[in-house]
Parts: sequence; structure tokens; C-alpha cells
Amino acid sequence: MVRILQIVDNISLASGVSSVVMNMYKNINREKIQFDFLVYCKTAVSYENEILQMGGRIFYVGNPLSVRTFFSALNTIKSFFKEHASCYQAVHLHSPTTAFFSLRYALKYGMKNRIVHSHSTMMSPNRIKTVVNDFLISRIKKYANIYWACSTEAAIFLYGSEWLTSNKYTIINNAVNCDKFCFNDEKRNLVRSRLNCSNKIVFCHVSNYSPIKNVLFLVDVMAECINLNNNIICLLIGDGPTAPLALSKIEEYGLKENFKFIGKTNEVNDFLCASDCLLLPSLKEGLPVTVVEAQACGLPCFISDTITKEVHVCDVKYFSLKKNVWQNAISSFEPLNDDLRNVRSQAFSDSKFSIKTEIKKIESLYLEMV
Repeated sequence: MVRILQIVDNISLASGVSSVVMNMYKNINREKIQFDFLVYCKTAVSYENEILQMGGRIFYVGNPLSVRTFFSALNTIKSFFKEHASCYQAVHLHSPTTAFFSLRYALKYGMKNRIVHSHSTMMSPNRIKTVVNDFLISRIKKYANIYWACSTEAAIFLYGSEWLTSNKYTIINNAVNCDKFCFNDEKRNLVRSRLNCSNKIVFCHVSNYSPIKNVLFLVDVMAECINLNNNIICLLIGDGPTAPLALSKIEEYGLKENFKFIGKTNEVNDFLCASDCLLLPSLKEGLPVTVVEAQACGLPCFISDTITKEVHVCDVKYFSLKKNVWQNAISSFEPLNDDLRNVRSQAFSDSKFSIKTEIKKIESLYLEMV
């Protein structure tokens, strides 16, 4: 049995990175490869039960990037690797800014395979945090020796453009279970009826509501569009730091009937079926899983032109982050019929983003580390 230690910030249902790791875990051959999780922060709504049911172990160690828990987390992480390093064939870090606090001890206590995985092209829009993060990720190559990324742009961001020519990284596509996210007209009609929006044009946004997701921009844009066409509904799926500000803005606009806050849910696929178009005006992204999931559902996607073109498979349109550009696109949008949604959903299952295809590559890479 090959045992891999996955290091993540959290195992929240709202986390895109956790979603990627769990897609791997649910589909990997667990008779050959098993995951354990070293987790910095505990969240209320998480994958904890699923992990335990699949035979994984979870070790909560505290957040080494928090002033309040820095020393205790560092001591716990060091003790963990001192005691458990020999139990694993590899460590797989999904939080690059913490390499100094985790991979350093993996190296010290003899772990030969130390993977760092780039999932983003921006750490934070905050200038002070950016300076700190730049320093932290500068230590990565000292402690890691295997380099993965979700896209070419994410690889360049973390490892540098010179690595493209030296070919020292591996692209791991953010693949999803296409069977789970395939379009289903029965689900669509049921959810739309439940939300009382059967005859509406339904847009949706799915994210963790971090500042990078640019949700306040989206609310402003949608408010203008709704003023022109009151037949528009916007589903806000997920939760996070900017959600309260977004909800406050919606109330100020007097548009609570047109926005439906779904919050955190493990039924994202059902809401994608019910929607007519996904909106993602992010400031930056590595390769957003939500756009992959939406395309698996045959759903058109409007996303910012800061997002990698590698995510495009069937129906993705890119727009600059100007409000009038988004308003024009949304106002002129016409939903697809169910037959076309079905065709696009089925076609997507043959793409590089199918977990059935990608998991074979991941299994092979892990098994080579024995």
C-alpha cells in the first residue's frame, strides 16, 4: 500500500482546492494508494466524514500563518513529521506558502518525494500579504523536489517561466466526475420549481467568496441588468469573507427577490442543472474547478479574461473586468435548450477534465514514487 500525505489549508466543502483533492481521493484505486490529510484549519462543514469512511486519517495541526497559533502549529507540525515521516511514500503540499513550515520538516526527517502543487496565479490582492507570500514561496524550491500545477499559468506563477523550457513540472488537470455533474433535465425542473424561478433566466455564481472572486463587482453588474430585465435571477452558491458585504449590497439595491443566497451546499451539481449561465468575474484564478464542473453540466460560462484559456472546452466566453462589458453580455444572453445542454454535457465527458482519464495519470505518478 502506497500512503500519500496530503497537506491542505482546510477540508471545507467550499474550498476549490479541497474539491480537487477529494475528486482524486474518491476515484483513485484505494487498494493501492491511500491518502492521509494534514490540515491547518478545522471548518464546520467539511469532507471529514467522507475521508474517514474511505480509510483516510486526518491530523489537525493549527495554522502556521496565524500569529495566534504560529508557535503551537510549528511545534505540532515538526513533531508530526518526526514521528510519522517514515509512514509515507510522498507528501503532497497544496498550500505553497507553507512549504517552509511543512516540507522543511518532511525533508529533515527523510521524506524522499516532496510534491508542491500550484493551484493559483495570485495569492492575495492585499499588497502587504503579497510581499509576505512572495517571500514564503521563494523557499519552495529549497524544500520541494516534485512540481505540479493545475495549468501552465499556475506553473509560471509559482515556479517561474524558465521552468517551461526545462520541463521540470507536471500539469495535473482539475478533473471532475462527469457522471455526477452531467446535465439532468429532471433535476433542473425540480430545483427551478423549488426556487420559484421556472420561467426566469437563472445565472449563478459558485465560489468561496474570497476577495479574488470579485463578488461585489458581480452584484453591481447584476443589479444593473435586473433593473433592465426583472426576469433575471442570480443564485449565489458558497460562502466566505465577502458574502456578508454582497448580501448587504443586495439589500441596499432592494433586489432580495432577484438574488437567492444558497450558501454552502454539497448539491452544487443540482444548482448548475437549474442555472442557465455561470458567472465568474475573478481577479485571478489558477484553473477554476467550478468552470470545469459547469461545462460538465453543459452550462455556458462567462468568466474574466484574467483566467487561463486552458479551462475552455465547449462554451466559455471571456470578458474584461469592465462593468458595461459584463452588463451587455448578460443582458443579451439567451439560454440554451435542454437538448443542446445534453449534447454539450455528453461531449465534455471525453475531455481531459474527466477524472476517469486523469486519475490514471495521477496513480502512475504516485506509484513511481515507491
